[in-house]
Amino acid sequence: MSWQLTHYNKEYAINHDARVPCVLIPGWSVDNDIFEWLMPALAQDFKLYTADVGCYSDYADVKALVDGLAQTLADELEHPAWIVGWSMGGNIALDLALRYPQQVEGLALIATGLSFVQRDSWPAGMPEATFEQFSASLGKNVKRTLQRFDRLQAKGDDEEQSLTQSLAGYRQQQTLASQQDLQHGLALLGSFDHVEDASQLTVPTLFCFGSDDALVSVEAAEHTATLIPRAHVHVFEGAAHLPFLTCTDVFFDAFDALLEANQQQHTKRKVAKSFSRAAPSYDQASAVQQWVARALLDKLPLDVGARCVDAGCGTGVWTNALAARFDHVIGLDMAEGMLEYGRTHHSQVNGWLCADVEQLPLDDASVDAFFSSLAVQWCHSLEPMLHEWYRVLKPGGYACLATLGPKTLFELRKSFSHADEYQHVNRFIPANKVCEQINRTGFDIELCQVEHKVMRYDTMRGLLRDLKDIGAHTVVEGGVSGLMGRQRFRKAESAYQGFKDASGFLPATYEVIYLVLKK
Repeated sequence: MSWQLTHYNKEYAINHDARVPCVLIPGWSVDNDIFEWLMPALAQDFKLYTADVGCYSDYADVKALVDGLAQTLADELEHPAWIVGWSMGGNIALDLALRYPQQVEGLALIATGLSFVQRDSWPAGMPEATFEQFSASLGKNVKRTLQRFDRLQAKGDDEEQSLTQSLAGYRQQQTLASQQDLQHGLALLGSFDHVEDASQLTVPTLFCFGSDDALVSVEAAEHTATLIPRAHVHVFEGAAHLPFLTCTDVFFDAFDALLEANQQQHTKRKVAKSFSRAAPSYDQASAVQQWVARALLDKLPLDVGARCVDAGCGTGVWTNALAARFDHVIGLDMAEGMLEYGRTHHSQVNGWLCADVEQLPLDDASVDAFFSSLAVQWCHSLEPMLHEWYRVLKPGGYACLATLGPKTLFELRKSFSHADEYQHVNRFIPANKVCEQINRTGFDIELCQVEHKVMRYDTMRGLLRDLKDIGAHTVVEGGVSGLMGRQRFRKAESAYQGFKDASGFLPATYEVIYLVLKK
């Protein structure tokens, strides 16, 4: 018998058409009924499935077990899935993500260590002697051993008594596997070991640990955070081995935070890919960008040091201009296509770096100035980025940047609103809110200036073509394809005619916020 996926389609699973699947994998000796309290909420956001291993004995080792799951997911799901794994289910999910990352959108691992048993490289596991004693006990009396196991699962929880009673009721209704199958499953659990390869994990991951878990020590949280620094690691105070049952709201808060962070990364990758494709046509179509960058360069204080980073450098035109003022200039961008164009056309620039402006691979106090023209508006919030820039800047260093305000392309936004209820144009942060964020980062604001630049077009399609040519069409979601059909697009075009100026042109307003900050 192979792995079985069951689509959860109860009446309160309101999002039947969700594209992103989520698969639940339970721990050793239990089935998916353990997730009963999680299912209704998860089914509102995902196409929800439960995974049933069938018989552990069908799989000779961990590799065969996980290969079987990977094949089932490939056969039945159209898209990579979020995997929520608890205890041994988390170990299975982790192994899947390490060996089949293309099938996994992200992980939420509950009460899951990188190894269940203690090893030289993993002191947070269960002592091997204890594990062997438990296995021997299982061979003698399954029922009594599972009762002991359930007491250990609840031990230390703030709701230990009620949790123990719930587990007892669950066992009474459960169709129990054979002693031989449980023994084989336990052996599989003991063989998981991802201490050495954990750093290779590439998918967004949440690890949840109970502060008083008697089976997976809370020490595992610290070790996990050290070995996988990109992971989100949460400790649930007052919880034992089943924190998703006794701290359900806290679990969803942590999971939602990971989902939001992942969505922001998806948006950044989408923007980077779009700009990479636009590199060959960018300089010819980027009239607004050139105008803003030229004005921003004039605002950069003189004699600010020798080392400058052009953050969001694009094709490197202004990185090249900065090279005339600084001894060492780095062009930094997430779009590899832009950087490749810059390397080819601006050889005098010292270096090119593919990186996120919020996560800089640069040392503390190593840079004299940041220059960034119309790049940071793609950040969900400026605060994380500014904290990172503050870290990298030397004392007295400057950050000189230009971003977009909420009146940008307001004509286009209003025209689309006549066509449907969707938001087709990104909304940007107003200057006063930008300054509030800056004030929380330690920077002094030496200049905050708002200007409006109006471009003029013969048609709305001409504006959209320019946005596409510079890769900025991600500012406009759902054009002719996607959310907006041709009929609605024509309604938007007709509405845009109402903005036509006296010369017969269609205006496109850009609200530009210039900032000069000092550390």
